Amino acid sequence: NYSLNDCLFDGTNLNAVGNRIYPQGGDLDEFRLNSDINGNNFNEQSIHVLGDVSDDHVCKYGSNGKIYIAVNFRNEFSVAGTFDTGITRFFNDLTWDMAFVNVTTDMLDKSTQVIPTSDGSVIYLGYIEGGMLGGSSVFVLKVGPNDDFPLINWSDFSSITVESLVSIDEIQIEELKGFNLYPNPSNGMVVVNTGTDELIEIEIVDMYGKTIWKEDVLNKGQFDVSTWNSAVYFVQIKRNNQVLKTTKLVVH
Repeated sequence: NYSLNDCLFDGTNLNAVGNRIYPQGGDLDEFRLNSDINGNNFNEQSIHVLGDVSDDHVCKYGSNGKIYIAVNFRNEFSVAGTFDTGITRFFNDLTWDMAFVNVTTDMLDKSTQVIPTSDGSVIYLGYIEGGMLGGSSVFVLKVGPNDDFPLINWSDFSSITVESLVSIDEIQIEELKGFNLYPNPSNGMVVVNTGTDELIEIEIVDMYGKTIWKEDVLNKGQFDVSTWNSAVYFVQIKRNNQVLKTTKLVVH
C-alpha cells in the first residue's frame, strides 16, 4: 500500500516522496522515487525501519543539484514515542547527502511545507502541538543560500535540532546570567530574581503579543498567575526599552 505526498519536477527529472505500509506490522516506511519525464526510474527507495517514517515534502535547492525532503517520524530516534520531524538533504538522484536538522520536542512535531526562496535557499516550517502549549506553536527554519547545514554528531544522533541552532535566548548579557523566575511551570505566585542591582523592566506577553503583566523590578519581585489562562507566556527582560533577554513561563 503506497502513498505519494509530494512531487517535484525540475524540467528533466521527477522526484516523488511518500510512504508505504509495511506488510508485517503495518509500520509506515519512507518511499522515494526519481524518474525522467518518460517514467524511466533512476532510483526507487522503500526503506524499512522499526516505527513510522513518512517523507512528506520535497523541494529543490538552488542550482547545485540538491533537494530537501521533510520527514515525519516516530521511532527509536523520536522523543517519548511522539512524532518528530526533520529536514534532510539529498543529491538530485536521491542519494543522501548526510545532512539533516530535526525538531524533537516531547510533543507532536509536524512539518507542513518546504518552500524555495528567491535567494536559492529554502524555508522549512511546521508546528508543535501539545497540552503544555495550550494549543500549538509554529517553527520556521531558513537554510542559508550558502547551503550551510550542521555536520552530524554520530555519537549523539539526537543533538542536531532546530533548538540547537537557534534558541529564543540569543543575546547573552553577563549581568543577567543570574536571572531566573520560579516556580516554572506555575499556577500561583511566581518569584523573579533579576540577578543584577540595576532596575530592570519585566514585561510578560502572551502568544498573541498582548501584554499580560509589566513592572520595573529591582533585584527581586513577584506576581500572581492564578487567574491567567493555561498557556506559554514570553517573559521579556528590558533595560532602557532594549530587550536584553527573553525566556518562557508556563502557566497550568
